[in-house]
Amino acid sequence: MDLNPYSEAAEKARHGLRLIQNKTLKKKVVLNINGHNSALIVRNVKINNHAVSSFILDTGATYTSISTSLARELGVLSSNAPRVNIMTANGAVNAPKVILKSIEIDGLIASNVEVIILDISATKDVAGLLGLNFIQKFKLTIDKRNGELILENP
Repeated sequence: MDLNPYSEAAEKARHGLRLIQNKTLKKKVVLNINGHNSALIVRNVKINNHAVSSFILDTGATYTSISTSLARELGVLSSNAPRVNIMTANGAVNAPKVILKSIEIDGLIASNVEVIILDISATKDVAGLLGLNFIQKFKLTIDKRNGELILENP
């Protein structure tokens, strides 16, 4: 089979190989939780293998969320996207839901993650929340003694 190296199928194959290679190479990520701030900010989160942003790791959020501006930048914002009703700290909202190909933290990758598009942060430095639907793809360990939160492949 002869594939055009620039075709969509070839790009999907390359992306799949990167996911397999990265998952094989990276077993865990250790995050420091010794700060005075109650929010756990995860920096250098890579979305769909290119956009890099900071996110808040939120075990109380059912869904992972991304900001409207990041959704536009990624090209995933669509008026046809299905919508979900969710409860936030500020009340009930109806938000669009899309699927991201990948979310990566320091080589640890979650594939096909459903996210809602919702502006949650008062600061532009944070592009969204990493919620339970992202966290549950990994084994999560909290090491209180060493002040570490560890995400690793199951």
